[in-house]
Amino acid sequence: MRKAQRPTAAGVRPGWVRDDLFPFRSRFTEVDGHLIHYVDEGSGPVLLLLHGNPTWSFVYRDAITRLRDRFRCIAPDLPGFGLSAPAAGYAYRPAGHAAEQFPDDQQAPALPDNVEGAR
Repeated sequence: MRKAQRPTAAGVRPGWVRDDLFPFRSRFTEVDGHLIHYVDEGSGPVLLLLHGNPTWSFVYRDAITRLRDRFRCIAPDLPGFGLSAPAAGYAYRPAGHAAEQFPDDQQAPALPDNVEGAR
């Protein structure tokens, strides 16, 4: 079995991610030793789209396509999910996820996984 290639900060996106299904620029940044992949599309008020477990930003591809003309859609992949790579020793527990790393005065709203069921 071949080990998956770790993406790099230079923005390497694996060939299995088809551009016709995920037509966004893949961006990468390093946060606390994690290599975080994210999508940042559109302009306007920010929508922070946080995926559930065990999914990735791919689940928001249709929403981003429809909303990016009115909103700035930011969809990160949590460490170890999607195209993000975790830091050594990452435990995959909710407390370690990126959403919990915002300072108290910068809490970002998140959409539920099931947007259709949201009020």
